[in-house]
Amino acid sequence: MPQLSDLCAVLGLPVADEGGRAWTTLEEACALLPGQPAEVVRTAALTFLAQQMVALPGIAGVFAALREAVAHPQPERELTRLLGRLTGASPPFMPAGGSGGLIW
Repeated sequence: MPQLSDLCAVLGLPVADEGGRAWTTLEEACALLPGQPAEVVRTAALTFLAQQMVALPGIAGVFAALREAVAHPQPERELTRLLGRLTGASPPFMPAGGSGGLIW
């Protein structure tokens, strides 16, 4: 589980005595560093999480699939389909072909 010390390391801040306090959401991460701009803390938290994810087996395949979806002629549709497949969820809408609108 990520800790305050991880955020401090990404931000180049000294680790406080409470460096072992854990966070699981971006909101919790921001609450641990109230003196820092929330957007800076969110970016640091996402950076830390992304660095941890890169070490996971198979993540290169997920990133390759995302890259292919973004490069597709209809990236919104392909990203929606890919996320549905990856999460097992059925999206409540699909992008309308080329119009930029949504089909509900």
